[in-house]
Amino acid sequence: MKFLKHALVVFAVLGLTACGGGGSSSGGGAERNGVYNGIQNLTYTFPDGTSDNESAAAIFTISGNNITVSDGARSETSTFSGNSFNAPLKFKTSQDGISCNWSLVYRGKIDGLLITGTVSGQVTCSRGSQSAVTQITGPFQARKTTTGKQLEAAYLSQPQIAW
Repeated sequence: MKFLKHALVVFAVLGLTACGGGGSSSGGGAERNGVYNGIQNLTYTFPDGTSDNESAAAIFTISGNNITVSDGARSETSTFSGNSFNAPLKFKTSQDGISCNWSLVYRGKIDGLLITGTVSGQVTCSRGSQSAVTQITGPFQARKTTTGKQLEAAYLSQPQIAW
């Protein structure tokens, strides 16, 4: 079992370096559409009760009523309405004969330019007939990325003072 614990730490660091999701609401309109970048602070609780922490990128993409969660290599899109979302991200990794199945759920709330919430789930890793389940939890926060055109439009929409 000891090799699985160490393997899980490696996968925690290498296998999940960037995750994310985003959401849109029918009430939020097009101003919600876009990419939200931030950070998630993950805690991995191993089968023996020990834990390890990691910070990783959190990326959320909103388009209409769709939220896409991605770790940079894999993504999964869900639909939602209102200001809240539950978005899954499931994927598999394999390294050095250890296979892992990741199953995460991002639960969040969109408030203006900010998305906040929690991620929870587990990763089940196996090698031969041995397997171990590690629990994953943590908060995330992401802010909408503003483009130059968005900044220009915001500036031009403000009243201008004549000198």
